[in-house]
Amino acid sequence: MSLDPVQRVEDVRQIKMTGAAGKDGDQTRRYTGVLLRDVLTSAKPVEKERHDLRRSIVVVTATDGCPAVFSWAELFLSPIGEGALVIFERDGAPLPASEGPLALVSLRDTQPGPRHVKWLARIEIRRIGD
Repeated sequence: MSLDPVQRVEDVRQIKMTGAAGKDGDQTRRYTGVLLRDVLTSAKPVEKERHDLRRSIVVVTATDGCPAVFSWAELFLSPIGEGALVIFERDGAPLPASEGPLALVSLRDTQPGPRHVKWLARIEIRRIGD
């Protein structure tokens, strides 16, 4: 039996608007994509030495060079991994041209923007020094 790696996630955020015309409220987004850790697992990374992956970071980079960084432990051993998604649809439609065919969102972060990578171009695993 094979499991479908495609995830459909509903994310509700409290939006605080500034200015007199702004109105606070909840915003719901529906994302379709795959977990970043599933992408990494399917790549079948090889450890040269035992626990190399535990001493690694994952760098997700946009076409403009803007990166987002995750530790291996964050993705595989914490709730952050359940919300780090490589997405191709939002709200039932392909991503807009301003975001590219693929993007990354980190839905378990307390602030949604810093690890949102539009126009996803590269995913790398890098071992950090001891």
